[in-house]
Amino acid sequence: MELSRYVDYWQEPAETAEISDVTRLDSKAWTRNGSETNTFLEIGYPVLDQIEIYINPEQRGAESLVLGDKQPFYDRPILHRNFVVPITLTPDQKAVVYLRVETTSAMQVPLTLWNQDAFYSVGQSRSMFEGLYYGIVLAMILYNLFVFMAVGERSFLHYVGFIVAMPLFLASLHGVAFQYLWPEATWWNDQSIIVFLSLVVLLGGTFSITFINVSRENHPLLNRWTVGVVIAAGLMAAAGLLVPYKYMILPTILLVVTGCSTMLMLSIVRWVKKDPAARYYTFAWGFMMFGGIVMAMSKFTMLPRNLLTENAAQVGSALGVILLSIALADRLNKDKKRVFEAQQRLLQEERKARIAQMKTLDIQREANVLLEERVRERTRDLEHLNEQLLELSATDALTELKNRGHFDRVFQSAVVHAYRYQEPLSLLMLDIDHFKQFNDTKGPLVFAQYCPLGPMP
Repeated sequence: MELSRYVDYWQEPAETAEISDVTRLDSKAWTRNGSETNTFLEIGYPVLDQIEIYINPEQRGAESLVLGDKQPFYDRPILHRNFVVPITLTPDQKAVVYLRVETTSAMQVPLTLWNQDAFYSVGQSRSMFEGLYYGIVLAMILYNLFVFMAVGERSFLHYVGFIVAMPLFLASLHGVAFQYLWPEATWWNDQSIIVFLSLVVLLGGTFSITFINVSRENHPLLNRWTVGVVIAAGLMAAAGLLVPYKYMILPTILLVVTGCSTMLMLSIVRWVKKDPAARYYTFAWGFMMFGGIVMAMSKFTMLPRNLLTENAAQVGSALGVILLSIALADRLNKDKKRVFEAQQRLLQEERKARIAQMKTLDIQREANVLLEERVRERTRDLEHLNEQLLELSATDALTELKNRGHFDRVFQSAVVHAYRYQEPLSLLMLDIDHFKQFNDTKGPLVFAQYCPLGPMP
């Protein structure tokens, strides 16, 4: 049952008003809301700082209930990411409920009155939608992280950081992170919105620079502008740890609008430059920006608050995450294809070089064989010449008989052989009588014909 059309509101003055002052107000002081927004008692805006709830305050024993994201999560009467107030009513009983809301975020108090069965039934559908969204994001995180570990491409690491920061921001904004991640950290619950939203811009910028190649060489002005936005986002994220939420939210929103517009502009420019990755990138940022704009317009009451506007950011970011993952996979496949083609070209060149090398080796082998043959011929010639020289050196030129040098070599070898093998050795010496007279009258040549032993020294 939508209650927004039945709600009256009164703006509290600068001085704090007590509940007794509020109950004594004239009916004309109240303003009928008349809004047609889709409201949720369940108070469906989980970042309200403090909500004081008074049920039938004029009755005795009536107590107030204090809720808000400044209170620990487990202090809530019903553990739910939104603020849910149990109201016990008997048949035909009327109840007057006053809400005092104080917050530094957008002043939205969407109210819905549920019966118990309907509340838990719808809660299951909500949980299924939330689980589907965070399951998609977690799968994309793990997939791209494993791809980065496998290929070492920095774009995947920047993308993993981006798709980690985006769901953490949405989880902080929708109260899911306060419910499941830091239920007692009330200070951090506010500041986490600023920190994670700034990190979305920072990591989105670094991812854009590396993924669609916005370098100093091809886009010097865009590169410097994007680097400036990234540095500003880093400073804003650091300031989110120190400066209170109420001072940071408007500068952060301005930074996000500037950063997202920059990323979209980069993708369009690169698409015009016919970068194949920019096509997916443009559609991805378009979906994410559309979802963020719809959610922001809902928070500033420019659009009605309903199921579509509340979940537009999640739907847009999920589509963007999927498209960017497809773009990364497409780029990886193209890089693999280019590497494969380069390898094929290298293999062909290597095959040609191997064939040429084999031909060179065959020519060299034939040259070596020819050279070895020539060397053997020359060696045989030299051996023959050496034998002839040895023969000449051992032969007397006049008588053609062996000379004294030959005798000394043969005798020395014979002595060594006899000594080694213990064999006898004999030396026969012949002396020719009247040799000088014969030699003087007949000559050495005649003597050599009749004496094959030759003249003795």
